[in-house]
Amino acid sequence: MTVPVNGEYPYSGAIIVDLTGAAADRYIDQYRTTPSECANILVDGTERAAVVERSLPGFGTRSRYLTRSYPLAGGRWTERILLYRTPTYLMDIRQHGPGGSDAGFQAFARQVRDLVQANLKAT
Repeated sequence: MTVPVNGEYPYSGAIIVDLTGAAADRYIDQYRTTPSECANILVDGTERAAVVERSLPGFGTRSRYLTRSYPLAGGRWTERILLYRTPTYLMDIRQHGPGGSDAGFQAFARQVRDLVQANLKAT
């Protein structure tokens, strides 16, 4: 069983969302862009919190990759969120928890993308 950190549980998951076009773009844009002055801040004057956003090539028509990290219970907690759309669906892939790496998350996201592409049939 996974042990919570300060009430938060590590999480990895992927959701296929039946949205296309403008509706999918609105879903992707649900997170506002972080102003540059807020992208890297001090928490309690000692610990850093950061938000990094970029697109990831190879993930659909439009991708948005957010990484948010902050101190939690004496360690670091990182939230990685990849949102992208294709002509027939939208993907929401997430990983929240202590540790991990961008490379590991991106490998997970590629596996999910490839599995969905290989098994999802357009109707």
